Order: sequence, then structure tokens, then C-alpha cells
Amino acid sequence: MALQLVGLTNHVRGFSLPGTKILNISLILVAAFCALSPVDTRAEIISKESGSTVTSTSGLIISANLPSGTAGVFYSGSIIASGGTPPYQFAIVDGSLPKGLTLNSTSGAVIGTPTAATKSYFWVQATDTQGMVAKLHPQIIIESSSGSTITVTISPTSVIVASGTTQQFAATVQGTSNTAVTWSATAGTVSSGGIFTAPKVTSNTNVTVTATSAADTTKKASASVSISAGTFPLSITTSSVPGAQSGVAYTYQIAATGGAMPYQWSIASGSLPQGFTLNSSGVLNGSTTQSGAFSFTVQVTDASNGTTSKAFSLSVSAPAPSGGNYDGPAELPRVYMQSTIADTPAPGTTMLVSAGGSLQTALNNANCGDTIQLAAGATFSGVFTLPAKSCDNLHWIIIRTSAPDASLPPEGSRMTPCYSGVASLPGRPSFNCSSPKNLLAKVLYAQSAGSGPFKLAPGANHYRFLGLEIARVPGTGSIGPLISVSGVADHVVVDRVWLHGSPQDDTQTGINFGGMTYAAVIDSYVSDFHCTSVTGSCTDAHAVSGGNSSTAGGPYQINRNFLEASGENIMFGGGGATTTPADIEIRQNHFFKPLTWMSGQPGFVGGASGNPFI
Repeated sequence: MALQLVGLTNHVRGFSLPGTKILNISLILVAAFCALSPVDTRAEIISKESGSTVTSTSGLIISANLPSGTAGVFYSGSIIASGGTPPYQFAIVDGSLPKGLTLNSTSGAVIGTPTAATKSYFWVQATDTQGMVAKLHPQIIIESSSGSTITVTISPTSVIVASGTTQQFAATVQGTSNTAVTWSATAGTVSSGGIFTAPKVTSNTNVTVTATSAADTTKKASASVSISAGTFPLSITTSSVPGAQSGVAYTYQIAATGGAMPYQWSIASGSLPQGFTLNSSGVLNGSTTQSGAFSFTVQVTDASNGTTSKAFSLSVSAPAPSGGNYDGPAELPRVYMQSTIADTPAPGTTMLVSAGGSLQTALNNANCGDTIQLAAGATFSGVFTLPAKSCDNLHWIIIRTSAPDASLPPEGSRMTPCYSGVASLPGRPSFNCSSPKNLLAKVLYAQSAGSGPFKLAPGANHYRFLGLEIARVPGTGSIGPLISVSGVADHVVVDRVWLHGSPQDDTQTGINFGGMTYAAVIDSYVSDFHCTSVTGSCTDAHAVSGGNSSTAGGPYQINRNFLEASGENIMFGGGGATTTPADIEIRQNHFFKPLTWMSGQPGFVGGASGNPFI
């Protein structure tokens, strides 16, 4: 059962929709227990994730013999069935084997040569000739070796920078699904996003910057940095700006080097398309109804009042014709949200907010490019407003746990409540959590109405949440979204966060994208959003919602999350609006509703009144 969005699987428990694509129109994803068909008990799955053996009520037994393997070395393991009525059929029904391995559907053999180090969880099922089914949720660990196929490249490989200035590096990892790297430098500092800050030197100095694969620490790449004791003349390094399309949101950072930072940017002559602006940080953005070629000259001024300028031409193409090469009246996204750590650099200072400290004060005092670390395991209660600051694509503000990156799921992997010290949640899939640790900083909303704990002020921009538990205090009544904006906001990333309501209270929405542009929820666990029937204060709950404001929403990215809500797991629309959200990317999510929310099921959980959730 799968909901196919942008060509990649989003798993939906208990429901199925035909394959489709994310389109440039408002979208409603609805999955509710309105009409569950009777279950054929012959094929009912009776399974649990305990050890390596599962027995169904019919006596069909499934087990696994899956030893660890080594990348590049032939692997042999097996899925084993007994009981029931042989012969058996085996199939992977969720997740996937490590690349290079295959499952024999009749023998259960798992063989092949794995191509990369990885840890893969998957659901495998055995079916006998009477239609009885048993499922198992094992894992295969593939370790790296000296012969690993993992490779790391770094760009640029050689560069000259001035004393005390910064340089952005990028690393590419191939041969593994874990593309994260750790950065190091023989002098100066380098951020987790690859921004190198040169030390202040009095003579020319050579430094080596290294990117090391998180999947295999023997695989790395280095760049040579020559640090000049003198200062470089101020110059604009951007050679040209990419083209735009009429009616489509546009953003591009123009860069400079040399002189004395900070820089101030302006248009010296010529004109931009109507609706476009160049802000003081050098970001060219906007949307226009015009088309054609627009010539203009950009000027940058450094801290010592030195100036330089450069001429550019921006080509704006006309809107794509109706139909064209698109799928009927709709089309795939034209613009995609870029949400990796490397896309959200924070090269400034890091401030620690200890238990009992003021998060709001830290937010107020943070400069663009700073990182706010909240003490791991500490709780911060209240309503916290993220102020509007003049940030840009090279200077984000990151709000994160103080736990080191190495203790969290690697970038591109889903957060679970295990990292907040919770080994399991009733009625939910297993976290496969052998040793829960309280590594997240907890931010709670304690009021009995309204929304929070996080509100973005009008104009707030360039904020990233990382490694937090964002929740509400149980027993305080019905509340709205845990993350929302008052007005408009842009460039917001929620990354590896546990965002949840409470088991019985009405909590309407996890994050409301309404009023936001360039927003993403990635690798997060979003649970317990529901409204109680008859007695509840709300009627429709969502994990992620938006598209009901006067602001044109998008691009949006909703990737690799666990999403749970009693109404719509994701919903765009459903209210008054004058615009339609567009450029929505949804990939590899697990859409879920616990069977314990259904009246009459063992372990039933409803609202405080005892009524089920809507």
C-alpha cells in the first residue's frame, strides 16, 4: 500500500491511493478511519518486532539469519519460514535491502555483493499456500573495509584567501547512502557546513582543510588553502546570474571577496524586473509578471567604504504555455527547496543556553549566522518568537541541541523519540532502540489555548531547527499549531525534530506552512495530532498544513518524515485563500494512524471524554 509522490514511495498504513505526482496545485492528502473494510483473518498479519522470530496465530513462523557483511565482499544470509502449509513465498514489503543484495522469493536466500557500508531496516513477509502471512522487521549491517567503494571529493581543491576571511567548501560522497562528512582544518576553523574561517596571520600560511566520510572514516579528501597576510582588493566574484521565469519565485546570492567585511550591496544603475529587489546582503530575489532581458549594475561597498561594481543581465522567460510538456493541466515543481546543512551555513558564533536560561533572550541577541545551542536534556517552557532579522542564504540562524552531531541520526536519516529517552510509543512501529538517550533539548508550550511554543514574527527568515523535541504540556486543553507564523516568513527548515502533541489532548497541527515560502520539514517524527469527536474544540487535525492564506506558498519540501494525524497527515487548502501553493516536494514519508485510535481496538485511546478522534 503506497502513496507515490514525485516518483518515490511514501508509506501509508491502512490506506492506498493510486500512483500520482506532486503537482502545481493545492493538494489534500486525507487518510482517516471513516470506513475500514472487514479484514480477511486468513491473511491477517500477526507480527511483532521482538528478536529475530515472529509466529502468526496460524502457526506460521518467520525468522532471519542475517549476519553482518562487508562492502565489496560477497554476502549470504537467509529468511526462514516454518509451520503453516509449505511451500512459502518471501517478499520485501517495506524498506529495502542494502544495494547489491537480493531476496530469492522461493528459497528466502539473501545474497549478493553489497556496494556500500550501511545499516538497512526492512519488512519481510512469508506467505504459505493457505494465504497465512507472518512479517518480520530485521536489519542488515554492512561494514566498510579497506576495499570500500566509498569516495570523497572536495571543491575547490586549492584556493587563496586573505587573513581572517571565509571560504565555502563542498564535499561529495559516493558509494554510500550516508553522504555526511565531518570537517577539520590544520589551522583556523571550519563549520559543520564546510565554511572555513582563515586564521589571522602576519605572514603567508598554508592550511589543509579535510572532509572525512561519516560512513567510513578512512575515506577523506583535502583542499589546500594559501592564506595571504595582506588584504585582497574588493571584487565581485559572481560572473553571471541564472535566468528567471515569469510568475516563479526567484532567489540568487551575488558574492564578493577581498576588502573589509561586512559588505553592503545596491543597484548602481539600470533596472530590475518589477517585483525584484537586491537586498543589502547581496541576495537578488522576487517574482515578476514581466519577461525579457533586464540589464543592471550591482555595487558593493565594504566596511572601509571601498567600492566596486559589475554589470549583469537577467533574462526572464515568459510563463510556460498551458499543456506544453507537462502532465495535463498540472506540472512538476519548477523550484525546489534546498535544505541540507551545506545549504544553510551558520558561520557566526555559537551561544549555549543552559537549563534555566532564557531562550527568548538568545533569539533576540542572535546575529545572522549564529548558532543557538540548547542544553541537551533540558526543558524550555513558554512561547518563543523568532524575530525578523536581515539574514541571507549564507547566514542562517540555527537553533539546536547541544548534543554533538555524532550522537544524533546522521544527516538524511529520520529522528525518532529514542533520542529523547523514549524506547517505544504504544501502537507505533518500533524505533529499534536498544539504548534510549535523552539527547534532545525539549521546548514546551504550557498554555491552555492559542499556539506555540514557536512563532515566527512577520518577516522572520533563515531559521533552522535541529535536534529538538517540540511539544505541549499534557492536560492543558486544545491548542493550535506548534510552529506557525504571524504574517509571512521565509527560509525555515525543521530538521531531525520530534514534533508531537499529547496522547489525549486536542492538538490541531504540527507545523503550519501558511504564510511561509521556502520551508521544509525533513527527517522528523511528527505524532499525536488529533481532534476529539463531538466534545473536542477542533474538528480537523494535521501533521503539516498550509495553503490557506493570501501569501503564495512554496516551494515546500516534506521528505523522509514519520507523519501522524487523525485528520489529514498533510493538507494544503481547506480554508479561505486567494493564492494556491505550488512547487511542493513530498518524498519517502511514512504516513501512519495507530489502530489504537479506532474504537473497539485493544489499547484504544481517544480524547479525555472517551470519544474517538475525528
